[in-house]
Amino acid sequence: MWLPTALAVPRQSARSLCLDLSTSTTPLPGARGYGAAPYRPDIDGLRAVAVLPVILHHLAPPLCPGGFVGVDVFFVISGFVITRMLLAQTGPFSVSAFYMRRVRRLLPALLFSVLLTVLGAVFVLTPNAMVGLMRSVGPALLMFPNVHFVNHTGYFDPSAEEIPLLHTWSLGVEEQFYLAWPWLTLGFLQLVGCGRRRLAEALLLVLLLSSFGASAWAVAELPKAGFYLPHFRAWELGLGAAVAALPQRLPGWVNRHGDAVMALGVLSVIASMAMLDAESPFPGPHALPVTLGAAAMVHVGGTSQGIVSRCLGSRGLVLIGKLSYSLYLLHWPLFVLYRHYRADAGVPWLHGLCLLAGVLVLAAFSYRFIEQPLRHRATNRVVLASVLSGAAALGLVAWAGVTSGGWPDRLGVDPGLVTTTREAVWPWHCKPRTIAGLPGEHCVLGLPWERAEQRVVLWGDSHAGHLAPLFETLVEGSSTSVLLYDQGAPFLDDVHVKRWHQRTRNSRVPGQRHAELLNFLQGTKTPPIDVLVLTAAWSGYPPSLYEHEPSELPSPRGPQLIGKGLRATLARLPESLPVHVLSDVPRPRKALGGCDVQRQGGLILRAPSGRCDALDRGWVDAWHDATTDVLDAFAHASPRVRLWDMVDLLCDAGSCPTKRNGHLLYRDTNHLSNRLTRDDRTWLAQRLRLNEVLTIP
Repeated sequence: MWLPTALAVPRQSARSLCLDLSTSTTPLPGARGYGAAPYRPDIDGLRAVAVLPVILHHLAPPLCPGGFVGVDVFFVISGFVITRMLLAQTGPFSVSAFYMRRVRRLLPALLFSVLLTVLGAVFVLTPNAMVGLMRSVGPALLMFPNVHFVNHTGYFDPSAEEIPLLHTWSLGVEEQFYLAWPWLTLGFLQLVGCGRRRLAEALLLVLLLSSFGASAWAVAELPKAGFYLPHFRAWELGLGAAVAALPQRLPGWVNRHGDAVMALGVLSVIASMAMLDAESPFPGPHALPVTLGAAAMVHVGGTSQGIVSRCLGSRGLVLIGKLSYSLYLLHWPLFVLYRHYRADAGVPWLHGLCLLAGVLVLAAFSYRFIEQPLRHRATNRVVLASVLSGAAALGLVAWAGVTSGGWPDRLGVDPGLVTTTREAVWPWHCKPRTIAGLPGEHCVLGLPWERAEQRVVLWGDSHAGHLAPLFETLVEGSSTSVLLYDQGAPFLDDVHVKRWHQRTRNSRVPGQRHAELLNFLQGTKTPPIDVLVLTAAWSGYPPSLYEHEPSELPSPRGPQLIGKGLRATLARLPESLPVHVLSDVPRPRKALGGCDVQRQGGLILRAPSGRCDALDRGWVDAWHDATTDVLDAFAHASPRVRLWDMVDLLCDAGSCPTKRNGHLLYRDTNHLSNRLTRDDRTWLAQRLRLNEVLTIP
């Protein structure tokens, strides 16, 4: 049987138990006292094993590429601890008592970490970054930060390394688990009391398998949702819960060979941390080794006397395990704010050591003066008053931060100097229009498509979008119409060339759009298309490209695959259609938005010398040359293809400009701004010779 004998009841009492368990005040059978399960030092040691790799991964990913799986170890531990707590109570199950324990455990330290984050952000965050932080404070305190970040982490949102409270997504998953699991546990126990133990076991198994199956599906189809949302993570917490509730269903050899099982568990966790990285499809099947390894250690750790158990129970690891919650809460905001301070210029090793020491000191303070007093010594009234007043105060601060636009007055500079990527490149002001023969609606620049004397298709990804304002400036008042088709890179057909990016095969939709445009270009007779312009963020693609399976990654053939995809595309184009290929504009590969604010004062940013000046030409060429060479070879192989090298056109022999007349040309690491003045757009379009691109040969 799966459920432990402690939950078994005599047949003659089954009916009364079945009736009593319909209320929330029935004692759980065979319990040992509410929350009175014996202390397991190995559990605290395992918490240390979970949190340390997470911290190393967030500080310097190459040190521990798969360290993020420590969060999954925490999920298993949480499922085990909460279920064991529920099964260990002797008196009536009290909803208020259960959730009060969760409030004491989680919220005081969370409020402290959010407070420190907001205080630090005042000195280093630009207005728009501050608004983003303030918008995440409420969800973090109201138990749905994971839902918030599903909707606010994307291509045109700040990168993960720039979001100070992003790490609270995992707390959201756990808190949502706590809302549902006690009631599910009572439901399972009621079935047991009614003599339907097999049904309870079957339902628990269905719950775990359903969540795991959904997770395996989501990593490919809905990667962000699969990573952040609780129903795709429930199986990990449920695995820990099953270890607490169903130990007697595990094979007997697991306990007889506990030391070997512990060793295998450690190896599974370490292997996951070493073999996975930020681009791995996760969680899904890739999370099985680490979660099963953690579950194995949790199960046998209380009885095994081997070296692994002794290490987990050692004083040092136990101490770190006790601090693990505060360590987790405080390390990420500190690292993020430091990166803002350094303008994302990297972490020197000495600074890294200082950051680690700072995290340890802050966590020790939080544990000693925040966690412990409010968790164990304060009355419920004091805890609730502290938590509610603190949350209300932070909520008001967050509201003020959002409504004020990130408190720009603290800087003494024009807040328009700094914008987010989304605001700088998007939304495109052009009204979408329907084009006969092409699915969907698309932006058309210049004359309406049907009335134009010359028709140009600008095909690419977001780099087609950031050139659109320049083309618009050129075609104003002319007889030309430019159709912007920014649905994906023109080489990415998901047949000859595929892409694995952000833990998903994200070339599927671009592949569909690729086929739609090719069908349009092949079938268009009236009105005819005069020029096709291809562009993309070419130099950013190679590391994520493959031909057959993602297991090929990382592949040194990335640049060659761009050429392969372009040749496949060209073969399907009408032979009479001239093709212009625009290479990347010079990529800063560093955020320039804070440069003006830094120079004019207001923030304690410390960008390296020269960071905000013109880009070094050699540094730019080193990044672009591999893909530009492929584009050049593609153009030379066909007389109807012409390459325009944006680096050569914009840069001189020694440098590439990032400003004109004091205005930044860029608003992120690789996109031109759509907030340039008309004069700047005209200058940039002429410098890039886009007027010649529009000329029909």
